[in-house]
Amino acid sequence: MKKNSTISDFLTYSLSELSQLIRAGKLTSFELVSSYFERIEKFNPKLNAIVFLNKEEALSHAKRADLALSQGEDFGVFHGIPITVKDNIEVENLPTTAGFTPFKNHISKSDAYLVSLLKQAGAIIIGKTNLPGLTYDIQTNNQLFGRTNNPWNMDHTSGGSSGGCASAVSSGMSKISLCNDSGGSIRIPAHFCGVYGFKASTGGVNPKGILTQIKKKAGPLKMRTLLSVGMMAQSVDDIKTIMSAVGKGKLTPSSKNQISPTSVRLLWIEELNELEVDHEIKSAFEKLRSTLTASGVSIDNFNLKQFDFLDAIKLWGHLSNYETGSELPPLTRSVGNIIMKRKYSKIPMYTDLLKPISSKRYKALRQKHEHLKQKFEDLLSSYDGLVIPASSVLAFPHQNPDRRIGHLGIYTSPLEVNGKPVQYAIAAQSYCLPFNVLESPVVSLPIALSKKNLPIGLQLVGKKNHDFDLLEVATTLDSLIPSIGKPKL
Repeated sequence: MKKNSTISDFLTYSLSELSQLIRAGKLTSFELVSSYFERIEKFNPKLNAIVFLNKEEALSHAKRADLALSQGEDFGVFHGIPITVKDNIEVENLPTTAGFTPFKNHISKSDAYLVSLLKQAGAIIIGKTNLPGLTYDIQTNNQLFGRTNNPWNMDHTSGGSSGGCASAVSSGMSKISLCNDSGGSIRIPAHFCGVYGFKASTGGVNPKGILTQIKKKAGPLKMRTLLSVGMMAQSVDDIKTIMSAVGKGKLTPSSKNQISPTSVRLLWIEELNELEVDHEIKSAFEKLRSTLTASGVSIDNFNLKQFDFLDAIKLWGHLSNYETGSELPPLTRSVGNIIMKRKYSKIPMYTDLLKPISSKRYKALRQKHEHLKQKFEDLLSSYDGLVIPASSVLAFPHQNPDRRIGHLGIYTSPLEVNGKPVQYAIAAQSYCLPFNVLESPVVSLPIALSKKNLPIGLQLVGKKNHDFDLLEVATTLDSLIPSIGKPKL
């Protein structure tokens, strides 16, 4: 690398290009890792995206990676490449707090499955990223580390729960960041911060080593049907590189390669009934549709009779109540139900919140769950993907909860959608929740900027376990979308 070069010189390089430079001796891992730490030192104080630095060990690993290459040893596709990891994903010998005060002294004894695969492929962990306490918010703020800011506008949220990942990747402090999604946690921050996100098919990549427990002792996640592993990056190609290392096994290998736009068929949703979308998001979708159609992409409008997305949103709340709410002590559930049932009874994803639970009721919900999944797979059988907004809103100014129940922030003040008050979760989260229930792979693509330079993204949804096919379709679509550029920090 040229003397005095910094990571800014490589922001446009893909992971595979950086890997080639390292292997060709034109860039060392030590230089690359050091440059990322320089950028973190410069920008993280005002973004607060990265909450733990692994500097000494990372630089040591980088030296080891460079020495290995000089001796003809290649660790894998990520040889000497630095990455960050969301702070609810275990990394051996590093703190894993999930932004939760009782876990502040928890040091991981082993790597999460996803982390172990990337380490085996040569990746170097440079830090852990911020999140809301135990992931339970659409913004990133917690009592341990405070608030993460959006690189496009510091007064606005980066989203949640993987807001630290999105802020780090968007600002160039991290090339890729490993994260997870049980209710929009990847797709909302990716949309708010203008980065590429990927939620893998549920079960497609083992979630072992993810923490979101309420108990005072850190333990493995109990959620069975809503959680997906994923990542954020600066391009679809980078996501494909990551998935090549972690996605083999349950996921179907792609039968597609270099897909022509004329062979792509999409199902299109700009807005669902009762879930109004910001005018600027709709306008960006309309412009994109014209661009894609002009390039030969076939697009069909969604018909409300084809699938009930509101039913899927309600089912998310029911399943979440059983699979995560069951961790709450009975007294907390009872008190919480009394406090919140009046205000939340008409909110689709909260209609079952903190209500009594039973094995019989859960069995019935799981049967309905299987029925909905099959119906959606049947709908997608004729398409290469579904295009739908990631949220009703753009990144909004930081909001404080109106009250707290333990670590949970309770928001009763609404957000605005086209000047109208809309309940916080409905406005921000509704468009993401169905695809946790349906267990679908989803790619988030940035497509435009608002008049105030806030990013606008979309969700491209695919068939379950056909993650690699979906990524090939995303590559084709992304090639037709102008870049939104980078935030000016």
